[in-house]
Amino acid sequence: MTLMMLKWLLINLRNQFKKTPDVINYFHKLLTSQYFYYIGGEIISKTVNFLVIILISRIISPSDYGYISIAYSVIPILLVLYSLNIPSSIIRRFYENQNDYLEFLLTNTLFITLNSFFLTVIIFLFSDSICNILNIPQDLLRITAVVAFFKVFYEFYRAFLQANQNGKIYAKFTVIYNVMLNVSIIIILFNIDNYRYMSKSYSDLFTSSIFFIYIIYRLIKVTKWRPQIEHLKYAILFGAPLILHTISNVVLGQIDRFMINSIVGTSETGVYSLAYNLGMIMNVIIIAVNKAWLPIFYKHVENKEYLENKLKRIIGFIFISAAILITYGSYLLNYVIDYRYLDAITIFPIIVISYTVVFGYIIYSNYSYFYKKTILIARNSIIASIINIILNYYLLRVFDYRVAAVTTLISYTILFILNWYAAKQLVENNVVSIKIYIVSLLYFILFSLIVSLINSFFSGMLTILLNSIFLLCFIVDFKRKNYF
Repeated sequence: MTLMMLKWLLINLRNQFKKTPDVINYFHKLLTSQYFYYIGGEIISKTVNFLVIILISRIISPSDYGYISIAYSVIPILLVLYSLNIPSSIIRRFYENQNDYLEFLLTNTLFITLNSFFLTVIIFLFSDSICNILNIPQDLLRITAVVAFFKVFYEFYRAFLQANQNGKIYAKFTVIYNVMLNVSIIIILFNIDNYRYMSKSYSDLFTSSIFFIYIIYRLIKVTKWRPQIEHLKYAILFGAPLILHTISNVVLGQIDRFMINSIVGTSETGVYSLAYNLGMIMNVIIIAVNKAWLPIFYKHVENKEYLENKLKRIIGFIFISAAILITYGSYLLNYVIDYRYLDAITIFPIIVISYTVVFGYIIYSNYSYFYKKTILIARNSIIASIINIILNYYLLRVFDYRVAAVTTLISYTILFILNWYAAKQLVENNVVSIKIYIVSLLYFILFSLIVSLINSFFSGMLTILLNSIFLLCFIVDFKRKNYF
């Protein structure tokens, strides 16, 4: 049977790729596009992060890793409160009115600086109470608050580069930051014996402060000193409704760790967090693709046919990337992570599937962003977050901590459906077809189940061979359906 499948596969490969110039031309366009810079920069950065995560798992205990995870789950919330989601308005403003764009940047930079500083002071004053709730050391919380202060400007500047479609500079900026961060983590880890859960915060404090100085210097050079209250009003009116949305999204993605830490324990939180951090490569690809997709979407939002043609290729890229991760990820992780974290492998496929569902939600939430109906995104995120909290509250007391991966997948699916429905209400028949995404998602889930069954019944090189055959079948079928 395996030989017959190989024969079928080779025949299809020959038929599907016989037009070699077209394939070469496709990849040439990909490598010279904004997609390449955004995706390339993010993948290089996160690959470095990925390797360092593996190293960390061999040095620090799961409980220490749990502390790091909780602290870094707080940072996204602080970024929203510090910035009031103003960076989300930068791209929209650039395409709406470029005449006073530089003054717009200056006004909002000043406001973010003052607001972030004020909230950092508040956190320092009430750090005792906050630490009791989060169950983390006080020093870790305080350094995390300062790191978040610097990171606000890092994200603000990246949004500026994205709006200007400076993909090459964006990639260099991101890669250099992450390389510096991870090199300093390694240096610190090998030079301290106690309180190793502070290692990432110390390194992030060092790296983000250096980049903060550079970013302020660059923004002073490009902005114009004519602050206007109208610019701040525009940014807040656009971003403020998204505060609940963003916090809800953070809750949706991070509440499982807080609840595992509270209900089960810090060590289990560490193992679970490592699994999600290992699966972050899929999330990185999705975020990078969306950064490159947004300018295209904004320019052609009224052209449904054009967007569907572009989107089909992107969907193909997303699901083939996910299929490769599912095929080889679990097998490789079994050999590289420390034995104390091996349970993380069991939920890795679910995490990858969850991130592909997140991509579906992003596709349709972009309509609400464009038409300034961000309140719809906030509403949908709150609903999905509440469902996630309820599911985790009850199921974590019945099953082990790994059930949190399933509850998160369910919540992301609900979020996707709600945002698709909201997009349909906004633009009716002009929204891109859901069929393109749903068919690919179901096909990918079927592929993932087959790979999981193979991993359960076979082992060694035979597992790799069988999984590779099914992966090639998956890719060939996507090619045949013109997904790339």
